[in-house]
Parts: sequence; C-alpha cells; structure tokens
Amino acid sequence: MSKKSKDDATRRTAPPLLDEVQTPKVKRDPLKKLNKAWQKASIAERAEFLAGLGIKRQDADATNQSDDRLIANGRYLLPATVVRIEQIMVRRNIRPDTVMTELGFDGEGPVLTRALAKGASLRLAVIASLRDWLAVDASR
Repeated sequence: MSKKSKDDATRRTAPPLLDEVQTPKVKRDPLKKLNKAWQKASIAERAEFLAGLGIKRQDADATNQSDDRLIANGRYLLPATVVRIEQIMVRRNIRPDTVMTELGFDGEGPVLTRALAKGASLRLAVIASLRDWLAVDASR
C-alpha cells in the first residue's frame, strides 16, 4: 500500500451538514431598507429624493429653520456644531472654560473640552444653553 493511501484511510472527516440544518438568509423588507437610508440621508439628499418623486415639501422653510438649531444628536454634539463652536472661540479668543462660564456652568470647562476634542457626551442642560449661545452669536 502506498503512503498516500494510508493517510487517506486514517484521516477522518466531519460529516457534511444537511441543507435542512442551515437556515436560509432572510431578505430584508424593502420598506425597512428605504427607512434606514432615509434616516442616514442628509437634508439635501432627502430634498433631492423628494424632488425626484415630484413631491414639493410645503414645510421646507420650517424644516430648514429647525435644522439650523439642531446642534446635537442626543447628548453628543454634531461635527458641524463642534466646528462652529471652535470658530467662535478662535474669533473671540476664548477658551472652553470661558464658554461654559458664559453658559452659566462655571468651572466645567473640561467637560466642554472633552466634548469638542473627543466627542464626549454633555448634559442636556448644557446642550440647550449651547443652542441659545450659538443663536445669540449668530445674531451678532
């Protein structure tokens, strides 16, 4: 007997899996796919999609105004908000602790520093104050 045939005879193989044991891949509902894509889309992409369908949003102006005031997603600042805050700080030559003092949270500068630098979460009261602070700065 050749060496190759000895190896073949002594080798054990696992039994093949039956097709009934394997579960088929479930197809996602197209409506769920569309909803997920809508949630990820930017405002411009949503408007383009609606325009492609021939739908004109009547509340487009109200939506744009409310989105201008959107500065955070939950407790986390949006990247555009971080850029706006940093631009204001550079223009006015102030530090995060000064911003927090102006917001009424004296001594909590490191909290804003972490939120700007590392994306750390903020208290909802701080986010609400930042929204007002940014609105006042925009009116200057």
